[in-house]
Amino acid sequence: MGFVLARVAVPGFENWPVELFAVAAASALTWIHLKRFRELSAAYALTAHEITALRGGAELVVDEASLADFVKDSENAFSREHTQWVARKE
Repeated sequence: MGFVLARVAVPGFENWPVELFAVAAASALTWIHLKRFRELSAAYALTAHEITALRGGAELVVDEASLADFVKDSENAFSREHTQWVARKE
């Protein structure tokens, strides 16, 4: 910010490294967001895998006890993803 103000105050001096710092700041922000995206992508891939596995387990429900187990496993999978999501937001 200081270099931008100095460039405005002294327009005749052309060697202010404003562009260099702007590119460095943009690169740092891009790297941070890319890292967050990778973490989020991995978490969603794990959740999608768990949901796919649960979907196959739905065919094994034959009585009330197996239905209760299926529902419990399903709730645990979604709860785990939600807990991870809340932890990432904080």
